[in-house]
Amino acid sequence: MAEDVTVPAGVFKAAHIRITSSCAWWQQPQVRDLWFARNVGLVKETHTDQYGSQLRELLNHVVGNPPAKRDDDAAVSQHLREDPRARNQQPTVTWLPLEDADCYLHGRFAVVTFAAGTKDEVRTAFYVDADQLLEIARDDLPFWKGRWQAMQAPPAVRARLETQVEVRRDSRLGMEFTSLAQLYGGVEAHRLGCSKLEAIGTNWQGNMNEGKSTHAALWHCSDTMGNEQDLEATFVVVANELTAAAVKLGPSTRDSRGQRKTPTPGLPLQPPRRR
Repeated sequence: MAEDVTVPAGVFKAAHIRITSSCAWWQQPQVRDLWFARNVGLVKETHTDQYGSQLRELLNHVVGNPPAKRDDDAAVSQHLREDPRARNQQPTVTWLPLEDADCYLHGRFAVVTFAAGTKDEVRTAFYVDADQLLEIARDDLPFWKGRWQAMQAPPAVRARLETQVEVRRDSRLGMEFTSLAQLYGGVEAHRLGCSKLEAIGTNWQGNMNEGKSTHAALWHCSDTMGNEQDLEATFVVVANELTAAAVKLGPSTRDSRGQRKTPTPGLPLQPPRRR
């Protein structure tokens, strides 16, 4: 059933979705509410946990013409035709889901495998957005900085939001960078040839005095040899700037029941969000 939702951009009829997550380590459940309006998209989002509350609202909305239909497959194929890594073989293109980040990013991610099944096999990742086609290097810090900037409201709008909403700064940035770290981990897992990916959860630690925080996304997967592995993708943020990105792949830490033997140090592990 649609609800009337009032935000700075106006009043919208919106579908309300509530996601509640609980864990034995938490003092209280995490509750995420999202409101989606037809032909508009996400107009309001709240997130509440034991550390406080966060709020996002649509500030402006202009009805325009629908974007021209684009052919992402054609854009990637055209770029790959002359790539020497293809070695006269048709590369394999795997498109990745954006998950939570599709609320904030317009582009799509693809992992391309060149010369599959040969000694020259190599995988790389691309980001396709409108007329832009970017190849993503391993642990590509400038690229991920750019994606975080794309998720932000313009500075003037952001300043206005911060005067209207009381929210812990480290908590707000935790949500943004942790969502992006989860996407980063998925891209790098596919680049490494991992299969049977299962999101274990996310974790972030912050130090307000030092202005530093660490954001991690954890995955369980199988490597190219079929061995069970755990993959951890980590962002380090200092003074609101992404300063480091790294991925670690190692033997699985799960026990015979499929549970992690040792929780990740720091704040309690958060299960993956489900829509």
